[in-house]
Amino acid sequence: MPGFISERLFDLFDLDKDTYLSRAEFVRGTSRLFNSSFVENLKLVFAMFDFDSDGLVTKEDIRCLLSYVPMSEILGDMNLTMRKEGQYTKNGGGL
Repeated sequence: MPGFISERLFDLFDLDKDTYLSRAEFVRGTSRLFNSSFVENLKLVFAMFDFDSDGLVTKEDIRCLLSYVPMSEILGDMNLTMRKEGQYTKNGGGL
C-alpha cells in the first residue's frame, strides 16, 4: 500500500501533470499535507481515492484501491479466525 500512497500523492502534487514536481508544486503539496486543517486533509484523502477525478468515490475507485492490497495479508488475517479454540494459550483459552 505505501507505493499506492506515494504515487497518488505525487499525482495530486503534480498540478501541471508534466511528471515532475517543480519547487512550487512540492512546497504547495507538502504544505497542504502537513499544515492544513482536518477538513483539508479529508479532502486530500478523498482526492487520493477518487482515481478518475470525477468528484465521486465509486465502486471502481474502491476496486482500484483494493487491487493494491497484497492478498497474502488478507489471507493471513483469515487464517487467524480459522484457528481452533484453545490454540493460543498453554492452558487452553484462545478464541
